[in-house]
Amino acid sequence: FAAVAGRLRPAAIGRLGTHRQRLEAVARRIEALGPANVLQRGYSYTLGPDGRVLGGVARVSRGDRVTTALHDGRFTSRVEEVSGANRSSPRRGRSAKPSRGSQMGLFLD
Repeated sequence: FAAVAGRLRPAAIGRLGTHRQRLEAVARRIEALGPANVLQRGYSYTLGPDGRVLGGVARVSRGDRVTTALHDGRFTSRVEEVSGANRSSPRRGRSAKPSRGSQMGLFLD
């Protein structure tokens, strides 16, 4: 029994090490794709007049005030023109306002 236990311990430690390395790699990828790092790479997101993340042009109209978030702050703009393939869609399918528990909620004040 002692001989078997002596071989199992190093095998188990080796497997745990392999799984730890995989977990750390996945955690690094998740971190790199997180909202804060995406904004650091020059991307932004825009909130519509209702305070919800805009997912398409169908949710805005000329004259609407929108807020754009960048890695170092936010600014507010007024929509002057709207065009695009989805423009003819009705203003339906509004996305939910980001919650503090969601990734976009990380950017809420």
